[in-house]
Amino acid sequence: MVIPPNRMTQGSDNPSSDKLSNREQMMRKQRWMTAAIAIIALGWTITAKAQFKTPESSQAEMTSLNQLGEVLARVNGEPVPATAVFPMFAPDREFPLAVVAPRLKLAVDRELISQEAAGLDLDKNPEYLNQIAAAEFPLAMQSRRLLVRLYMQTIPELNKKVKFENPTAAEIDAYLAENPDKFAQLPVQVRRTMAETRITQAKQDKRGLAGEWLKKRLAKVRFTVDGKEIPGALIGEAATAGRTAVLLPAIKDMVVNREVEKRGIDADAIETNTELLTLMLSGSVVEAGGEKVTLGDIPQFERLAADLAASKPMPAIVFKVLSDLVVAADARENGIDEDPGYLERQRQVDQRLNARRADILGEVYYAQQGMGADAIEVTDAEAEDDYNWYRKQFRIPEPSNKQRLIISIHKRLETKKMESIRGPHLAKLRAAAEIEYLIDMPE
Repeated sequence: MVIPPNRMTQGSDNPSSDKLSNREQMMRKQRWMTAAIAIIALGWTITAKAQFKTPESSQAEMTSLNQLGEVLARVNGEPVPATAVFPMFAPDREFPLAVVAPRLKLAVDRELISQEAAGLDLDKNPEYLNQIAAAEFPLAMQSRRLLVRLYMQTIPELNKKVKFENPTAAEIDAYLAENPDKFAQLPVQVRRTMAETRITQAKQDKRGLAGEWLKKRLAKVRFTVDGKEIPGALIGEAATAGRTAVLLPAIKDMVVNREVEKRGIDADAIETNTELLTLMLSGSVVEAGGEKVTLGDIPQFERLAADLAASKPMPAIVFKVLSDLVVAADARENGIDEDPGYLERQRQVDQRLNARRADILGEVYYAQQGMGADAIEVTDAEAEDDYNWYRKQFRIPEPSNKQRLIISIHKRLETKKMESIRGPHLAKLRAAAEIEYLIDMPE
């Protein structure tokens, strides 16, 4: 049986410079590899969607993971579980039987490449481990967020009904006086209405109660950045500030002031230099009650640092990560991590991570073999030629979304080139491997 080559695509943004620091190069490479993996996943999703939408699907024979069994194939004796073929699928979810074979072949190829990579100790490669850490962090954030939400649902004072009366004229006047910037761009005649709406929403919003509860909880916790304590009053302000970032700007001030005192650097030279500020802050370690986070590991941190340098408002992501670490520990102490909804979420996260690990390890392996995504090059001229060929072939007028089409064509051409390079290598590996399918596979 011939197994078609694994379809992989890549991102095209791969900037590099001899002048970049090692950390910045690593951060950019992580972004680039993440894009490559995302496109791989996207390609798989698109293929699966297309298969689900075939005309025969409505009348096709259906199956589920429960019906297929736990292990669908073996590669050199190692099992390929159904969860590796259909990650994130519920065991009883039904899908057309016709989609099993192409997905299983992809999973077999992943397992084959993973075995080859492990044989070269690439699963211990620092680049691979960095990529895995970057993939795990946002998923762990999501799991903690769910755990925190479930825990807070058990706290009586956070779930009682909020009773309130409509805002008075005096309250509206005071709100307008306290928040002039929020209404400066609005016509005078609508300012009072908008202010009344916002006061009402604030009274209805349970986040106010949650903020006060969180403020009390965190009052017992010591927060530090690189070992230096963050004032408790600042943590209390961050707890009740809602979505507006308070903690990160304060951390920035503490780090910048430290560098000014240590190195005699001008503060403005740091604060207004996005790259310098990002590099300086990304290595800082913030601790909350024994739980530590390196700022540079937080997703979107580069964007947050850029907003800091530009003095723009930003979401309170850093504080949310730290407070969730503290409250999630409380949740576990109270057994919330045994909640069926949370356990199901964790099962899905584990499956998703396993798929990501295999994809990332595969990219590291191909790079080591000289077939990495950075070895694939499609010029703008090639994409333009392909675009013009389609227009001429199908007599399509100049579309308004030409740039989006060019980007799509660019990625498709990269996929074809990658297949032409990796396909023969995969074929050799398959020929040398013992591949056993444990379900009926169409020839």
